[in-house]
Amino acid sequence: MRDTKGVESLKLGNGEIESYNSQEDYIRLQSKWYNESEGDLDKEDGINCPICKNKGQISYVEKGREFIKDCKCMIKRKTYMRILNCGLSKDALENYTMQKWQQNEEWQKSLLQKCRDYFMDVRDKKGHWFILSGMSGCGKTHLCTALFKELVYTFYLSGFYMLWNEEIPKLISMRKSSASENQDKYEKRLNELKNCDILYIDDLFKLDSRNKEDSLSICYEIINYRYINNKITMISTEIERKQFENIDTAIWGRIFEKSGKGLFWLSIIGEDKNFRAKG
Repeated sequence: MRDTKGVESLKLGNGEIESYNSQEDYIRLQSKWYNESEGDLDKEDGINCPICKNKGQISYVEKGREFIKDCKCMIKRKTYMRILNCGLSKDALENYTMQKWQQNEEWQKSLLQKCRDYFMDVRDKKGHWFILSGMSGCGKTHLCTALFKELVYTFYLSGFYMLWNEEIPKLISMRKSSASENQDKYEKRLNELKNCDILYIDDLFKLDSRNKEDSLSICYEIINYRYINNKITMISTEIERKQFENIDTAIWGRIFEKSGKGLFWLSIIGEDKNFRAKG
């Protein structure tokens, strides 16, 4: 609540000056001024919000007092920053879009349509997961990143991007540490990964020969929790569906079931589909 002493008029964000006759009027006008003022958060993340005008917060009046709360666009903005902090560059976020996915061949058109089908599946709250298998360089990260962004930004979901071969070593190190501080960090991070609305695991089991037992244990804990609680999960991996069962049947079974028994478990197979090799 702001100080109201000695104020008889208030200049609003649009330049107009309004007078007030009571403290209640002042508080209402102060709230209106705040909500009409412009912010600049869109310059940082490219997200334009007409509700808060890119301040990230909105004012409201309740029982004669003014309060400030986060605008719902902050879910998108915080997710955007998490993605950046987890290793995806701003350039990747700008270029990995549905619109920029190549559609020169039928398999590319088919994959894009499957992404759109999954978007509608999430909209209809059917609870399926999205899995994309394929060799390095085939476009998995492009499609999954584009779909992840569309879901987060359209449905105001809280989300995390988890790059497997960077996240797992950190989690294993924290879990094995005897320091209570690291144990607290481990539990906090694990709870974030388990409870966010949508989790995108990029390159699941990539370079995972070391600490395999710990890696599988953490993976199962995350996957099983999200399976039980029907949390949207997206996974990209170089491992094909037929090979996946040999790694861990419990993890494979849950992922396969949540993908609609293969409905949204897509594969990109063939050397001709390696974009990096083609340059």
